[in-house]
Amino acid sequence: MSISGHEAPPAAITVLHEERRGTTSFGTHSHADRHQVFWSPEGALVIEAEDRDWVLPPSLALWVPAGVPHAARSSTDVWHWIYIDADRSAVGWTSPTVLAATPLMRELIGYLRAPGLTAPARHHAEAVLFDLMVPLEHTRIDLPMPGDPRARTVAEEVLRDPGRPHRLGDWAARLHVSDRTLTRAFVDQTGLTYTRWRAQARLRAALELLARGVAVGSVARRVGYATPSAFVEAFQRATGQTPGTYFKR
Repeated sequence: MSISGHEAPPAAITVLHEERRGTTSFGTHSHADRHQVFWSPEGALVIEAEDRDWVLPPSLALWVPAGVPHAARSSTDVWHWIYIDADRSAVGWTSPTVLAATPLMRELIGYLRAPGLTAPARHHAEAVLFDLMVPLEHTRIDLPMPGDPRARTVAEEVLRDPGRPHRLGDWAARLHVSDRTLTRAFVDQTGLTYTRWRAQARLRAALELLARGVAVGSVARRVGYATPSAFVEAFQRATGQTPGTYFKR
Protein backbone atom coordinates (compact mmCIF):
# COMPACT_ATOMS: atom_id res chain seq x y z
CA MET A 1 0.00 0.00 0.00
CA SER A 2 1.43 3.39 -0.96
CA ILE A 3 1.30 6.43 1.28
CA SER A 4 -1.51 7.82 -0.86
CA GLY A 5 -3.64 4.74 -0.25
CA HIS A 6 -3.16 2.95 -3.57
CA GLU A 7 -2.51 -0.76 -3.86
CA ALA A 8 0.55 -1.32 -6.06
CA PRO A 9 -0.05 -3.76 -8.95
CA PRO A 10 2.48 -6.53 -9.68
CA ALA A 11 5.08 -4.74 -11.80
CA ALA A 12 8.74 -3.86 -11.49
CA ILE A 13 7.85 -0.16 -11.83
CA THR A 14 4.52 1.23 -10.70
CA VAL A 15 3.52 4.77 -11.66
CA LEU A 16 0.51 6.33 -9.96
CA HIS A 17 -0.90 9.77 -10.70
CA GLU A 18 -2.69 12.01 -8.25
CA GLU A 19 -3.83 15.62 -8.15
CA ARG A 20 -4.01 17.48 -4.84
CA ARG A 21 -4.81 21.17 -4.56
CA GLY A 22 -2.47 23.43 -2.61
CA THR A 23 0.69 22.59 -0.72
CA THR A 24 0.83 18.91 0.18
CA SER A 25 3.25 17.28 2.58
CA PHE A 26 3.89 13.75 3.75
CA GLY A 27 5.69 13.18 7.03
CA THR A 28 8.64 10.89 7.55
CA HIS A 29 7.96 7.31 6.46
CA SER A 30 9.68 4.51 4.57
CA HIS A 31 8.89 1.59 2.27
CA ALA A 32 10.40 -1.74 3.29
CA ASP A 33 10.31 -3.47 -0.07
CA ARG A 34 10.11 -0.66 -2.63
CA HIS A 35 12.44 2.03 -3.86
CA GLN A 36 10.81 5.33 -4.78
CA VAL A 37 11.66 7.87 -7.46
CA PHE A 38 10.39 11.38 -6.82
CA TRP A 39 9.56 13.52 -9.84
CA SER A 40 6.96 16.12 -10.73
CA PRO A 41 6.14 17.53 -14.19
CA GLU A 42 5.67 21.02 -12.75
CA GLY A 43 6.72 23.14 -9.81
CA ALA A 44 9.23 21.68 -7.38
CA LEU A 45 9.36 18.88 -4.84
CA VAL A 46 11.21 19.15 -1.54
CA ILE A 47 12.48 15.79 -0.29
CA GLU A 48 14.14 15.20 3.08
CA ALA A 49 16.18 12.07 3.80
CA GLU A 50 19.33 11.14 5.71
CA ASP A 51 19.75 14.64 7.20
CA ARG A 52 19.77 16.24 3.75
CA ASP A 53 17.13 17.78 1.59
CA TRP A 54 16.70 18.32 -2.12
CA VAL A 55 14.60 20.78 -4.14
CA LEU A 56 13.70 19.10 -7.43
CA PRO A 57 12.53 21.00 -10.54
CA PRO A 58 10.90 19.01 -13.38
CA SER A 59 14.34 18.38 -14.93
CA LEU A 60 15.51 16.34 -11.93
CA ALA A 61 14.34 13.26 -10.05
CA LEU A 62 15.49 11.66 -6.81
CA TRP A 63 15.95 7.95 -6.12
CA VAL A 64 15.21 6.99 -2.49
CA PRO A 65 16.15 3.39 -1.63
CA ALA A 66 13.82 0.98 0.11
CA GLY A 67 13.96 1.30 3.87
CA VAL A 68 15.29 4.87 3.92
CA PRO A 69 13.03 7.21 5.95
CA HIS A 70 12.02 10.28 3.96
CA ALA A 71 9.53 13.14 3.90
CA ALA A 72 8.11 15.05 0.93
CA ARG A 73 6.50 18.41 0.29
CA SER A 74 5.25 20.17 -2.82
CA SER A 75 3.22 23.21 -3.81
CA THR A 76 2.30 21.64 -7.15
CA ASP A 77 -1.10 20.04 -7.69
CA VAL A 78 0.33 17.10 -9.65
CA TRP A 79 2.05 14.13 -8.03
CA HIS A 80 3.54 11.07 -9.68
CA TRP A 81 4.17 8.15 -7.34
CA ILE A 82 6.95 6.04 -8.89
CA TYR A 83 7.61 2.83 -6.99
CA ILE A 84 10.15 0.16 -7.88
CA ASP A 85 10.00 -3.40 -6.57
CA ALA A 86 13.30 -3.85 -4.74
CA ASP A 87 13.58 -7.51 -5.78
CA ARG A 88 13.06 -6.70 -9.47
CA SER A 89 15.01 -3.47 -9.77
CA ALA A 90 17.80 -3.29 -12.35
CA VAL A 91 19.55 -0.60 -10.30
CA GLY A 92 20.24 -0.51 -6.59
CA TRP A 93 21.78 2.67 -5.24
CA THR A 94 21.90 2.45 -1.45
CA SER A 95 21.59 6.16 -0.73
CA PRO A 96 19.40 8.95 -2.17
CA THR A 97 20.62 9.71 -5.69
CA VAL A 98 19.77 12.61 -8.01
CA LEU A 99 18.80 11.57 -11.54
CA ALA A 100 18.40 13.51 -14.78
CA ALA A 101 14.71 13.53 -15.73
CA THR A 102 15.27 13.58 -19.48
CA PRO A 103 12.38 14.15 -21.90
CA LEU A 104 12.37 10.44 -22.83
CA MET A 105 12.34 9.43 -19.18
CA ARG A 106 9.35 11.68 -18.58
CA GLU A 107 7.52 10.19 -21.57
CA LEU A 108 8.13 6.66 -20.28
CA ILE A 109 6.83 7.58 -16.85
CA GLY A 110 3.61 8.71 -18.52
CA TYR A 111 3.54 5.61 -20.73
CA LEU A 112 3.78 3.26 -17.75
CA ARG A 113 0.67 4.89 -16.30
CA ALA A 114 -1.39 3.74 -19.28
CA PRO A 115 -3.97 1.03 -18.52
CA GLY A 116 -3.97 -2.22 -20.44
CA LEU A 117 -0.26 -2.44 -21.27
CA THR A 118 0.70 -5.91 -22.41
CA ALA A 119 3.35 -7.72 -20.39
CA PRO A 120 5.97 -7.48 -23.19
CA ALA A 121 5.29 -3.76 -23.69
CA ARG A 122 5.57 -3.08 -19.97
CA HIS A 123 8.75 -5.15 -19.64
CA HIS A 124 10.39 -3.30 -22.53
CA ALA A 125 9.38 0.15 -21.23
CA GLU A 126 10.65 -0.71 -17.74
CA ALA A 127 13.99 -1.89 -19.14
CA VAL A 128 14.45 1.35 -21.08
CA LEU A 129 13.47 3.45 -18.06
CA PHE A 130 16.05 1.66 -15.92
CA ASP A 131 18.67 2.41 -18.59
CA LEU A 132 17.73 6.10 -18.46
CA MET A 133 18.23 6.37 -14.71
CA VAL A 134 21.58 8.16 -14.82
CA PRO A 135 22.98 9.66 -11.61
CA LEU A 136 24.08 13.28 -11.64
CA GLU A 137 27.25 13.34 -9.57
CA HIS A 138 27.93 17.07 -9.51
CA THR A 139 24.58 18.61 -8.64
CA ARG A 140 24.53 21.21 -5.88
CA ILE A 141 20.87 21.17 -5.00
CA ASP A 142 21.10 19.08 -1.83
CA LEU A 143 21.51 20.68 1.57
CA PRO A 144 23.17 18.68 4.39
CA MET A 145 21.95 19.48 7.89
CA PRO A 146 24.24 19.57 10.94
CA GLY A 147 23.47 17.23 13.82
CA ASP A 148 24.98 19.37 16.58
CA PRO A 149 21.96 20.92 18.35
CA ARG A 150 23.51 24.41 18.43
CA ALA A 151 24.46 24.35 14.76
CA ARG A 152 21.06 22.82 13.99
CA THR A 153 19.36 25.78 15.67
CA VAL A 154 21.28 28.16 13.41
CA ALA A 155 20.52 26.07 10.32
CA GLU A 156 16.79 25.94 11.02
CA GLU A 157 16.62 29.70 11.56
CA VAL A 158 18.47 30.34 8.29
CA LEU A 159 15.97 28.13 6.47
CA ARG A 160 13.05 29.82 8.20
CA ASP A 161 14.20 33.33 7.22
CA PRO A 162 16.97 33.16 4.57
CA GLY A 163 16.81 36.89 3.87
CA ARG A 164 18.40 37.89 7.17
CA PRO A 165 22.23 38.17 7.43
CA HIS A 166 22.52 35.40 10.07
CA ARG A 167 26.10 36.27 11.01
CA LEU A 168 27.79 33.38 12.76
CA GLY A 169 29.33 35.65 15.42
CA ASP A 170 25.88 36.90 16.41
CA TRP A 171 24.59 33.35 16.70
CA ALA A 172 27.62 32.27 18.74
CA ALA A 173 26.90 35.05 21.25
CA ARG A 174 23.20 34.10 21.47
CA LEU A 175 24.03 30.42 22.00
CA HIS A 176 26.91 31.11 24.41
CA VAL A 177 29.50 29.26 22.34
CA SER A 178 32.54 30.39 20.40
CA ASP A 179 32.57 31.17 16.69
CA ARG A 180 35.11 28.38 16.32
CA THR A 181 32.78 25.80 17.88
CA LEU A 182 29.96 26.59 15.46
CA THR A 183 32.35 26.78 12.51
CA ARG A 184 33.78 23.36 13.33
CA ALA A 185 30.29 21.85 13.74
CA PHE A 186 29.24 22.98 10.26
CA VAL A 187 32.45 21.80 8.59
CA ASP A 188 32.58 18.45 10.41
CA GLN A 189 28.91 17.59 9.96
CA THR A 190 28.01 19.08 6.58
CA GLY A 191 31.35 19.24 4.77
CA LEU A 192 30.75 22.94 4.16
CA THR A 193 31.90 26.11 5.84
CA TYR A 194 29.07 28.09 7.40
CA THR A 195 29.30 30.71 4.65
CA ARG A 196 28.98 28.07 1.93
CA TRP A 197 26.20 26.29 3.80
CA ARG A 198 24.25 29.55 4.14
CA ALA A 199 24.63 30.16 0.40
CA GLN A 200 23.26 26.66 -0.28
CA ALA A 201 20.36 27.30 2.08
CA ARG A 202 19.52 30.50 0.22
CA LEU A 203 19.64 28.62 -3.07
CA ARG A 204 17.26 26.02 -1.66
CA ALA A 205 14.81 28.73 -0.61
CA ALA A 206 15.16 30.43 -3.99
CA LEU A 207 14.33 27.23 -5.87
CA GLU A 208 11.05 26.87 -4.02
CA LEU A 209 10.10 30.48 -4.72
CA LEU A 210 11.06 30.27 -8.39
CA ALA A 211 9.00 27.09 -8.75
CA ARG A 212 5.97 29.04 -7.55
CA GLY A 213 6.53 31.67 -10.24
CA VAL A 214 7.91 34.44 -8.00
CA ALA A 215 9.86 37.02 -10.03
CA VAL A 216 13.66 36.86 -9.89
CA GLY A 217 13.99 40.33 -8.36
CA SER A 218 11.62 39.45 -5.54
CA VAL A 219 13.34 36.10 -4.97
CA ALA A 220 16.73 37.84 -4.73
CA ARG A 221 15.47 40.17 -2.00
CA ARG A 222 13.69 37.45 -0.07
CA VAL A 223 16.76 35.20 0.13
CA GLY A 224 19.19 37.93 1.11
CA TYR A 225 20.84 39.23 -2.07
CA ALA A 226 21.36 42.97 -2.51
CA THR A 227 20.65 42.91 -6.26
CA PRO A 228 19.06 40.53 -8.78
CA SER A 229 22.34 40.35 -10.70
CA ALA A 230 24.21 39.14 -7.59
CA PHE A 231 21.58 36.45 -7.09
CA VAL A 232 21.67 35.34 -10.74
CA GLU A 233 25.47 35.10 -10.61
CA ALA A 234 25.35 32.95 -7.46
CA PHE A 235 22.60 30.79 -8.97
CA GLN A 236 24.64 30.19 -12.12
CA ARG A 237 27.72 29.22 -10.10
CA ALA A 238 25.71 26.63 -8.22
CA THR A 239 23.59 25.15 -11.02
CA GLY A 240 25.27 26.10 -14.29
CA GLN A 241 21.97 27.66 -15.41
CA THR A 242 20.21 30.99 -15.10
CA PRO A 243 17.02 30.94 -13.02
CA GLY A 244 15.02 31.46 -16.21
CA THR A 245 16.38 28.32 -17.90
CA TYR A 246 16.74 26.05 -14.87
CA PHE A 247 13.06 25.10 -14.75
CA LYS A 248 12.81 24.69 -18.53
CA ARG A 249 15.43 22.00 -19.10
